[in-house]
Amino acid sequence: MLLWWRAWSADGLPPEECVTDAGGRPVAADPSNPAYRRRVRAIMRRLLGDLGADGLKVDFTQWCPSGTHLKTYGSTWGIALLHELLATMYAAAKRVKPDALMITHTPHPAFAGVSDMIRLNDVLEYDARGDLVPAVDQLRYRHAVATHAMPHHLIDTDQWPMPSRADWLAYAQAQPGLGVPALYYVERIDNTLEPISGADLDQVAAWWGRR
Repeated sequence: MLLWWRAWSADGLPPEECVTDAGGRPVAADPSNPAYRRRVRAIMRRLLGDLGADGLKVDFTQWCPSGTHLKTYGSTWGIALLHELLATMYAAAKRVKPDALMITHTPHPAFAGVSDMIRLNDVLEYDARGDLVPAVDQLRYRHAVATHAMPHHLIDTDQWPMPSRADWLAYAQAQPGLGVPALYYVERIDNTLEPISGADLDQVAAWWGRR
């Protein structure tokens, strides 16, 4: 069982454990604060120890706080603060469960030591010119970037959102060759409302079963 973790979320945190704005209002979790790091360790004991979860799928790392008006407990900032956040989570998770799986979308060698698997992340529909891009082409390109940056890491192929049923089927067929398949759809495509049939799912099972 993998759990979803929203990085940087300040929900439920006391202001002193957060990055704050000029008015002292919480903006994001502050991993430079020892109190927040202790909180993360306690949460990991609960999630991975008491509840028996197998790992975390960390999302929204791109929401790293920025701006000269913000304040942190420590001196780290920018990508260094992101690394501190993931390092805090990674160490806390491994302390409770050494084989816990940490999935992030940080395809950069600097993050090799704080992640086990790299997500290819959400699918876009258009390129920089505004032209439609087939999902399978886009994600093959991301796979190439991720594997060049972090060649020894597992790849979470992701699968959302799909522009159409045809895109979903094309990508489902390609997923086993790119990394660990992820199935996000079983009833219909959310963008087009096209239904997914039992025959479609049987076909996906057949593709993935050959690997």
